[in-house]
Amino acid sequence: MINATRNCLYPEIRFNSTRARELFEHLLCYLHEQDILYLVNYEGTTTARLSRLLKVADTYLQEEYSKRLIYKKPFHSKKKVLLQESINTIKEHLKAPNTAVILSTNEHWTVARKATNKPLLFSDSDGSSFALIRNITFEEDHNKTHKFIPNSLFLIRVEDV
Repeated sequence: MINATRNCLYPEIRFNSTRARELFEHLLCYLHEQDILYLVNYEGTTTARLSRLLKVADTYLQEEYSKRLIYKKPFHSKKKVLLQESINTIKEHLKAPNTAVILSTNEHWTVARKATNKPLLFSDSDGSSFALIRNITFEEDHNKTHKFIPNSLFLIRVEDV
């Protein structure tokens, strides 16, 4: 989520490591106050928890930077999502300035910062920098290297208050 915020604020606000740490500490305080810090540490961040954290980040950005963090989950309640529909949604969203996409993989959350015709470019804490679109799947497919979970897709944008 820190990487998504950084990408959405750039280039207007350089969200350096000090600013990122401040947001991270703010989020940790929220998790501690809600008595769910241990759950996030033990179980990971669910889609519902990420939604709550995005609302907390929105409040923080309003107070500190006069910015709104707005998100949508376009496939949250859909039973079936076509891979190409998901890719097209990501591409279209990322054409606009001050945007990012948070998506769930089979291993963790990642942030797409740019989409081209061939790769999705990431800002990822595990060092991954891209995924070739031809290697993305929603199913267990050993021929594909990136499994995404379409119902956990967050389209993020930042705008002035």
